[in-house]
Amino acid sequence: MRPVFALGASLAVALVTMTSAPQTAHAIKCDGSTQINKNSRIITPYCEHEQMARVAKTYGIKTSGRRLRNNINHKQRVCEHIGHDIRLSSVCGGLRLEDRGGRWNS
Repeated sequence: MRPVFALGASLAVALVTMTSAPQTAHAIKCDGSTQINKNSRIITPYCEHEQMARVAKTYGIKTSGRRLRNNINHKQRVCEHIGHDIRLSSVCGGLRLEDRGGRWNS
């Protein structure tokens, strides 16, 4: 009877895992810094970071939205370099040295 019990336990674990896994059909869809919802568009931090990663790549900076979300120091460094870009004005607001009353050292 042990093989049947083991099979039943394995199926139960697989079922719980499948039902608790995130559904890809409900993935977040972004258009620039805005998240596309059923009835509207809203600015979300997730989409802002994804947009920031796309803009950074156009400047030759290797990064990702995930890294920007999880590492504030990395995000600040990226903002210091390319925060002047109008596409990043909201996500980089307050993170650049110039925004904090400092000035660039030449």
